Amino acid sequence: MLRHFMRLDIDNDLLTAMAERWRPEVHTFHFPEGEMAITHRDVALLTGLPVTGEAIIDNSSKPEGDWGLLILEHLGFNMPTTTPVQGVGHPPLNKGQVSILWLVEHIQQEVNLGPDTPEDQVERYARVYLIGLVGGFLFPDKSNRWIQGMWLSLLLGDWDEIGGKSWGSAVLVGIYRELCTCSRLGAKQARGAMFILQLWAWEHLPMLAPRDPREFWGPDEELRFLANPPYGVKYFFLIRWIGANTNDHQPEHSLLFYRAGFDKPWWNQVTWDPYPPQVVEIHRLRHPQDVETWLCKVPLICWHMVEWHLPDRALRQYRMEQPIPASPPQGFKELHAIVLRHKSKNWIRKHEFYINIWENRTTWAV
Repeated sequence: MLRHFMRLDIDNDLLTAMAERWRPEVHTFHFPEGEMAITHRDVALLTGLPVTGEAIIDNSSKPEGDWGLLILEHLGFNMPTTTPVQGVGHPPLNKGQVSILWLVEHIQQEVNLGPDTPEDQVERYARVYLIGLVGGFLFPDKSNRWIQGMWLSLLLGDWDEIGGKSWGSAVLVGIYRELCTCSRLGAKQARGAMFILQLWAWEHLPMLAPRDPREFWGPDEELRFLANPPYGVKYFFLIRWIGANTNDHQPEHSLLFYRAGFDKPWWNQVTWDPYPPQVVEIHRLRHPQDVETWLCKVPLICWHMVEWHLPDRALRQYRMEQPIPASPPQGFKELHAIVLRHKSKNWIRKHEFYINIWENRTTWAV
């Protein structure tokens, strides 16, 4: 279902203006109406990703040769270590990264899907597709060509273990980290699942959104068969028929336009909680424990990244009264200093304190 989001045209000027409103110490946007945040609840309802589960973290200290063995074991083909990938200039395994282009092209040559395709070949194709979706779309590098080798140990592992991870939290921590990075002077480029932030802005700040997509709903050979799709999918009816960037309210889509607009209280017309009750109920039935996590004040963890989820600063988005929030947790600059190239690769040991809080998250509910 996530593949439908690949069709979204990203409004870079909007995302830049949003990043300028971001406060990295509290993980909220500052508008004239008050603080707002993209939260667990937003990610879950817009994308359908579960936020409850184990944190995505493991020891990523395997040497590069082990990634090649994993690919041979689970995908059935050897990965050359010296022959450069055409158009990339490096071998498909390079500095702990694997070429997504090489994986996709190789699996397309190896597997022709059809009604009689053996189950093991279908599984191989599904794993490569998942690697491309995660490494090339949800957690891409700046070139969108490489996936970090650490993902292979997870995505080539047990299917139940893959499904039991907190993918919504992992995506959200990536968004937080990119917003924190882009809010600093001199930042030039964002990566990660920023399409979710754009959908969030369209929902909570309606003046930014394209015209109501429900006006354009019609037959769609792919989407009409989806039973109760995530709320964010509604925009793809609009994208199919008139294009995502059509907007009768503001056709300019310039950074200066957004900057000026955010300073006008009347312009924002904030919708604190845009989600219909039936949308919330559908997600609750699919992922019953998610609702308990939405209001938990906990660290979000994905490999080397740790960022705090602070719903106590955005309670109006939960239809609750907003008191003066408590002081945010300290140490965000130290957390931002931990990068994937950090000398310590045992992230479980490194983040033990935060993992314990996450595993006992319901005790940290607001």
